[in-house]
Amino acid sequence: MRRGWRRPAAQTGPSVVIIGGGFAGLSALNALASARVAVTLVDRNVYSTFQPLLYQVATAGLTSADVAYPLWSVTRKTGARFHKGELTKVDAGQQKVRLNDGTELGYDYLILATGVSANFFGIPGADKHSMSMYTRRDAVAVRERLLDELEQRSWGTSSADLNITIAGGGATGVELAGTLAELRNIALPAAFPAIDPSSMHVTLIERAPDLLAAFRPHQREYARQQLLKRGVDVRLNSTIKEVTTDSVSLADGTSVPTVASVRESAVTLTSP
Repeated sequence: MRRGWRRPAAQTGPSVVIIGGGFAGLSALNALASARVAVTLVDRNVYSTFQPLLYQVATAGLTSADVAYPLWSVTRKTGARFHKGELTKVDAGQQKVRLNDGTELGYDYLILATGVSANFFGIPGADKHSMSMYTRRDAVAVRERLLDELEQRSWGTSSADLNITIAGGGATGVELAGTLAELRNIALPAAFPAIDPSSMHVTLIERAPDLLAAFRPHQREYARQQLLKRGVDVRLNSTIKEVTTDSVSLADGTSVPTVASVRESAVTLTSP
C-alpha cells in the first residue's frame, strides 16, 4: 500500500452532498473523512485550484497545471465520491439537488461551498474593461493578454507604453504588483530585449490608507517600501471612479492610463 494512502471507508450512514471543490469544500470533506457518512463532492471542474498562486500563473512563473490537483484523487483518499457537474437547483423539500447534466442527488445534509466571484463594486466600466482572476482560466487569460502586449511591442507593432494598474492592496494585489515589477526589471531584458523596461509601468491603487489591512503595521509598511523599491507606483487613499478602455479614473479627478488594469481579485487589460 502506498504511503499516505488510506483505503476508502464504506459509504454508509447519512448522505452528505458538498457543492464546490475549493478550500471550503475540501475542508468539509476532510472534516467528514472519519465520520460514518456517505459523502459526494460535486464541482464543475475535475480539479481544485490553489488560488494563492494564481498570480504566478498570470505572470508566467508557473503553468496552470502547477496550481491544480485532481478532485477524484482527493475523494478517493477520503472514501468519498466525486461527481463532475454544475448545480442548477436545490429542492430543499425533497432534499435533493439537480445538476446541469440532469443528475439528481439526494442528501440528508447539504454543504454549499461554491466560492466567490469578482466584485466590481458598481464602478462604471469595471465589469467590461477588466478581467477577473479568481480561477485558473482567468489567470491564463491574463497571462496570454500580457504576453500578447509584450510581443506587440517587441515586434514593433505597438509603440505605446505598457501601463499596468492593479486595484486592491491585499495579498494578491501586492504579490501581483511585485511580480510584475520583477518581470519588468529582470525577465523583460532577457526575454524581450527590444522593449525598453522604462516603458512598462506598474501602478497599485488602494482606497485604504495602508496595504495588507489584515497584517501588522510594520508588515504593511515593509510591503509598501518593497514595492516602491521595485519601482511600483503605490497610490493609497485612492478610490476608482470609472474604468474605460484606456484609463482608470480616480475620485480625486486624476487618472491612470492603462494597457493593463489589474484588480486584486480582477485584472483589466486595456489598450490605448
